[in-house]
Amino acid sequence: MKKKLVPFLIVFIALILVALLLNKKPAEPQVRPAVEPLGVDVKILNPEHKAFSIPTQGIVTTTHQTQVMAEISGVIASISPRFQVGSFFHKEEVLFTLESLEYQAAVKQAEALVAEKEANLVQETASAKQAEMQWKDVPSATDLALRKPFVAQAKALLQSAEAKLERAQQILTRTKITAPYDGIVTEKTVGLGQYVNPGSKLGQIVSVGQSEVRLPIKDRLFGLLDYSELSPEHKTKGCQLQAELSFMYKGNEEQRIAEVCRSEAVIDTQTRVHYLVAKISDPYLLYDEGAQSGDARIPLKIGTFVTAKLLSRQYQNVFTIPRELLRDNDQILMVDADDKIRFQKVDYFYQDKENIYINQGLNAGDRISLTYIDMPVEGMKVTVRNIKQDEQ
Repeated sequence: MKKKLVPFLIVFIALILVALLLNKKPAEPQVRPAVEPLGVDVKILNPEHKAFSIPTQGIVTTTHQTQVMAEISGVIASISPRFQVGSFFHKEEVLFTLESLEYQAAVKQAEALVAEKEANLVQETASAKQAEMQWKDVPSATDLALRKPFVAQAKALLQSAEAKLERAQQILTRTKITAPYDGIVTEKTVGLGQYVNPGSKLGQIVSVGQSEVRLPIKDRLFGLLDYSELSPEHKTKGCQLQAELSFMYKGNEEQRIAEVCRSEAVIDTQTRVHYLVAKISDPYLLYDEGAQSGDARIPLKIGTFVTAKLLSRQYQNVFTIPRELLRDNDQILMVDADDKIRFQKVDYFYQDKENIYINQGLNAGDRISLTYIDMPVEGMKVTVRNIKQDEQ
């Protein structure tokens, strides 16, 4: 009996399964969510006319440095009270005096010799006139008979004596060693009463009327400056640039203006840089009436480390791009009119800590992406969120 019911049971279960399958609702199709384009901020580029401040640095040096030497031998009789390290002195001021008694005696001896030779010349001249009168009726009288050689000899001896006198007087002046310029003492090596020989070093001085700063400039930056070494006007233009110098004095930063008047006209073989030389007039303010009357200007001492800024020539149609937007050192991301990403290769001619500067390859109105995109793709669609106008 059970065996007869099994087929009916199987058919019944199959009918139930078919009914369930027929009554099951079809699955709704899956809809993928729409991908929103990446939102970016852009800046509209506008060119501007721009000059750049080229940074450099150097150390203040003097234009003249002199070792004070003795030209003759002798004992130092006096030393100027101003000849102390750090003291100022004036041009033609007597710095040292050597004992001069011996040299004064030499001058007197030379003067006596001149007097003797002058008398000898007078005597020979008179003798020649007397001989001329005696031989006036003899046309064939010789020069010897007329005593002309003796007169010539007397003149030569007088000239020699005068030269010796001039030499003795010149040596006497060398007992006083005077300053060749306004300056400051940087070294003193002798004392009062010391015996010195010709060539003995007495000290060292430097001039203070003018000082200089050597300013190294990299070759690519040298081309930005409005400075020409080869122009026909170079020699007549004089100082072509100004340098703004900054230095520390008593914990405060001070400024001075220097004039760039020349270059060293060679490139350093080690660093491959050019050197411009800036001139500082009256660095110690010795000739500045305002400074002497209590003006707040600060002296710029020799040996001071200074930073300097040189103003470049004026450039036209310059685009300023933040450095962080530069990719792979030569690309930036642009957003075209269809809001799609475009890679733009750029060649910048100058950069500072914050920006790069471009004057070719871009146009006014171009849009640059300010938003960093991790893996951008050429032609990728974006949504512009904010638009920033480039400041003029």
